[in-house]
Amino acid sequence: MLRSVTTARVIVAESEGLATNPHHYDATSLWLDPDRDYRHKIATFHCDGLRPATRYFYQLELDGAVGHALPGRFRTAPATGTASSFRFACGGCARPGWFGKDRREAYDAIAAFPDVLFFVHLGDFHYKDIDDEWMVPRLEAYDDTLRREGVGDLFRHVPLAYTWDDHDFLGNNSEGGVDGHQVARRFARDAYDIYVPHYPLASSTEGIHQSFQIGRVLFLLTDSRFSRSSRKGSGTSGKTMLGVNQKVWLKDQLLRGKDLDLIVWSSSVPWIGKAEAGEDYWAGYADERAEIANHLKDNDIRNVCMISADAHMVAIDDGSNSGYAAGNRGGFPVLQAAALESPESEKGGP
Repeated sequence: MLRSVTTARVIVAESEGLATNPHHYDATSLWLDPDRDYRHKIATFHCDGLRPATRYFYQLELDGAVGHALPGRFRTAPATGTASSFRFACGGCARPGWFGKDRREAYDAIAAFPDVLFFVHLGDFHYKDIDDEWMVPRLEAYDDTLRREGVGDLFRHVPLAYTWDDHDFLGNNSEGGVDGHQVARRFARDAYDIYVPHYPLASSTEGIHQSFQIGRVLFLLTDSRFSRSSRKGSGTSGKTMLGVNQKVWLKDQLLRGKDLDLIVWSSSVPWIGKAEAGEDYWAGYADERAEIANHLKDNDIRNVCMISADAHMVAIDDGSNSGYAAGNRGGFPVLQAAALESPESEKGGP
């Protein structure tokens, strides 16, 4: 919204004309760049008291006037703890212009698909590769992406759960845990925290990993970039993709969800592949992968599946090839999501 806006609230109602059971929520914050380099304000709203499993429509009211911003809609989740059926969509890797023009077909198809509750974006929301120690370029990259044909239209109609990968973090194959990235990664995190709607972050000082529950399904969004150590060097021993604290959090979350109907682990990079030093996905961090797989096996956690992106391909494994615990056990279904716009490729296997 414009920097000149002084008050903002959102009207949420059960009819498109906003006349049925309207709720009004004042912004809990109106963030303004203290250096005045970013040309907009960012409003944050917390819309509580809504009914579960209900279709809602919303419109912003800025300085008392409605109509400055495009309207949107969403459906609230089923009540937490209740057995419920729902659909969600997922994908990643949106490299604009690769095919000679922006392609909105994928976004339009997701928006048109019946009863999609939300979309899990698995990284590379954009390909700006920003490694500056400055927040403004990151905010503008989000702006530019949402102004593209189809993208903003989708996310006004389908809520977003988003974890980054390399290109929308610090750049190609970026590793936030190495020397020289300690400051830049904080700017990336702060920009995400201010701009992107998200569930409570598990850490106030580290990455953007988070969890949420829909009905009896637990979703885990891990951050494969913020605390990642270098992939270079021989072997995979001693390397970490998640960092010590996030790994403890992940193990605890897996135990927490053991008795639910399903745990959906969202990883921005592929899981399956023969261990190989230097790889940017889990094959390059095979010792840590085996540690997590042994945690699943040792605690008899059998209700996990993974969704991942980055490989620019579609694939599904039923668990036959994803077990990296002792004896090739600890496997689980893996669904490799397609790229939204980037060219086809392959990574991992079989």
